[in-house]
Amino acid sequence: MKISIYGQDVNAVVAATCLAEAGHEVYLSRIGDASKQLSWDESYIEREPGLLTRYRRMLGRNLRVRAFKDARSFGTVQWVFGRGQSDAALQQVFTSLAKAWREGVLYLLTSHHSVGTYQRMGEVLKEGGVPMSDQHCPLVSMPTMIREGVALADFESPALLVVGTNDEFAIATVTQMLRPYINRADKTLFVDGLTAEITRNAISTMLATRLSFMNKLAQLCENLGVDVEVVREAMAGDPRVGSEYLNPGCGFGGDNLADELANVQELLPKGSAARQLVDAVAQTNEEQKEILFRKVWRYYQANIQGRTIAIWGAAFKPGTDSLVNSPILTLLEAFWAQGVITRVYDPQALDALRLRFQGQELLECVDSPYEAAENADALLIVTAWKEFYNPDFEQLKALLAVPAIFDGRNIYEPEVMQELGFEYFGLGRGLRI
Repeated sequence: MKISIYGQDVNAVVAATCLAEAGHEVYLSRIGDASKQLSWDESYIEREPGLLTRYRRMLGRNLRVRAFKDARSFGTVQWVFGRGQSDAALQQVFTSLAKAWREGVLYLLTSHHSVGTYQRMGEVLKEGGVPMSDQHCPLVSMPTMIREGVALADFESPALLVVGTNDEFAIATVTQMLRPYINRADKTLFVDGLTAEITRNAISTMLATRLSFMNKLAQLCENLGVDVEVVREAMAGDPRVGSEYLNPGCGFGGDNLADELANVQELLPKGSAARQLVDAVAQTNEEQKEILFRKVWRYYQANIQGRTIAIWGAAFKPGTDSLVNSPILTLLEAFWAQGVITRVYDPQALDALRLRFQGQELLECVDSPYEAAENADALLIVTAWKEFYNPDFEQLKALLAVPAIFDGRNIYEPEVMQELGFEYFGLGRGLRI
């Protein structure tokens, strides 16, 4: 099958690589002005574990990078990944694709745009001359369930695959294209395009709600002197609840959950109970991003000006270098407003951090976690990178000016940290403050 894939994000590259490996002929193209480029920044691909090697292996074989105008006349499947594109830019893409319409072409849309985008892009195709009717709609909504850091595994063995179309030709084409992955999917649903959009929003909003609820529960447990980890384990053991997305943290980031929350907020009437619930989820998350700052503020009784704070982790999650909506952004601004020096280590996101805050004298980006800790007045854990789980605690304690750890991911055991001589403040566990 000939497939043209358009997009600037890792999802597009993952799809192109995997489909090329599955034997399809794939053209990969950027969107917009960058679509004229016939190469891809491999440092961009390298950020996703395992992707660069597989991308290079397929490049020049079943996978080729092509200009937009060449790609649109190639594929019998035209798959658009719309992340990062405005609604107007997305319309331009589909207007251009419609001009190159040929009999038997199927269009796929993967985006985090608002509900109704599927219908609007269908109208754009129809206005551009693509035959569209109630009986035949060659446009499919394909919500992505891919997570950064494990994108290849998510694409190849999806827990849930939702295909938004009722058109028999479209169902047959998508089934043929994705057959290896449908066979490995835990569940595949064929629904109409609008239902697919709502499903995408509903899943992300539920996950965000669980996270925000757990953060509020952690605060309650801390106030009552209860270890939230014991409560969490009990909840996870109940099959009605399950274990996913139950870990308290210092706020979730990325653009997936944030975008979907915003989409749902737009759909719900202001002042309604449902809207208040979703608003509370979003507000709780923003407040949670400041929780480590507030704990340090209380620990030093507001006397923090001129102090040095070590921060381990900047990316919004392990396995990525992305700072999008990361708690580190809120934390840094709060500390800088108080004249606090922030010394940050992250195994992947330091370049992005330096670029974003060029000229900020209160920011120091360092090359090792121990360098960050040297003479620091506290250590904050913001991202749960694996290398942070088992440091040399003796060396760490010797380096810190004050052996106080504020753990925004609850990666350590309070009793162990106490025995090692640290003052340990987790979320809903450890010392209360």
